[in-house]
Amino acid sequence: MESSQAGDSKRNLSFLDLVNQCNNFHLPANHGSDDPTAFTHRDYVVPWSLSQSPSSPVIGLLKPETIDALRQEPEGTFIIPERATSGSRYRVSFHPSINSPSKRTDVMKKLCERWR
Repeated sequence: MESSQAGDSKRNLSFLDLVNQCNNFHLPANHGSDDPTAFTHRDYVVPWSLSQSPSSPVIGLLKPETIDALRQEPEGTFIIPERATSGSRYRVSFHPSINSPSKRTDVMKKLCERWR
């Protein structure tokens, strides 16, 4: 009977409750540093956003080795600063010319085909 009650309580969770239960990723202590040389934790990740604007939402998290690979991509594809600009946190983003869903899709398609 106990297992039945436990199953019933899981079925009564809201969608947000389920998302919160699944969200078990914790950012390392240096997350958000403006100096990428401060990345000391081996699992350090860097925010990836649509643009360098502080209001741009984070759409992913990248490991340093992925950022190194992105540095080899054609110029004008991604912005990978050496340090954060004044008043913002270090982040990787698409180049300002990659400013529409279709352009971002095209860049990511080509990237995935090259990295395959």
